[in-house]
Amino acid sequence: MIARVTLCILAASIAATTLGCASFSHAPASSAPCAEALADPTQLKSLGDAALAEQNWELAYRYFALIHILHPGSEQDRELFPVAAHLYQKNWRPHRTELDSIWTTSEPIFLFAWLAEFYQDGQQFPQEQMDALFLHMNGGLLRDFLAYAKNRPQISPWQITAEKENGIVLKITGVRGGAPAP
Repeated sequence: MIARVTLCILAASIAATTLGCASFSHAPASSAPCAEALADPTQLKSLGDAALAEQNWELAYRYFALIHILHPGSEQDRELFPVAAHLYQKNWRPHRTELDSIWTTSEPIFLFAWLAEFYQDGQQFPQEQMDALFLHMNGGLLRDFLAYAKNRPQISPWQITAEKENGIVLKITGVRGGAPAP
């Protein structure tokens, strides 16, 4: 509960900065009115798509993260995880050696929590989402996810393994309770 409230406060802060909300920044809004954009995942997705078109990877990631924070479980939330994971990778690479970078500290945990939602039904291994986040990434990220997963009942029954080359993840598989994942 505390984490959810913290995420909502963080989302409002990011939105104020990103959307140029007059009430937060004491300046006229430079894009869609804040409340309307925040209330509608379709508008946030459009803003994220526009940022993608401009190759502003961090801004696009922020818009898609806002969709997850403010509209969890929505169609856009589920659809955009692979895109957000790809954008995370693009943003992580230039900051990977910075110990205090959000790309090495808080964003991995945020994505792990988002990814955990794809394990809710417990029936299918979320291959597309796992591939989107972990393929071609340093195996340390997967190792951190596996540590995170140990205390999550929806993920812990899965035996997740990876094939790596020089520490880079090339393939991920998941088996639930000793049987191959569907």
